[in-house]
Amino acid sequence: KEEIMAAKRRETPIVGDMQPLHLALPTLEEIVRQSQKNLSNINSEKSTKSLGKMKKNKRQRQLAQEMKTFSQVLAHPAFSDDPLSAIKNHLSASVQSAKNQEQS
Repeated sequence: KEEIMAAKRRETPIVGDMQPLHLALPTLEEIVRQSQKNLSNINSEKSTKSLGKMKKNKRQRQLAQEMKTFSQVLAHPAFSDDPLSAIKNHLSASVQSAKNQEQS
């Protein structure tokens, strides 16, 4: 019976036999389930609250600290000379520091 159905599908003009393609592709439910799983993993990995969920005073202190840090970065001579190199060096040092902390 499957052979007869496959023969009929092959005779369909333009598209031909779509059954193998249909079987190979994931269903919409599978895609949605996987995306929700990924989203829940991302949300659980967040260690700090988002700015919208922080209290007003804490949010203002954090923003003030970030502005202060940003001003210090802009004033730093290495950043003024070559911003991309300064960022690259900072990221390399941060990654190395994180690796050292994981090993400890």
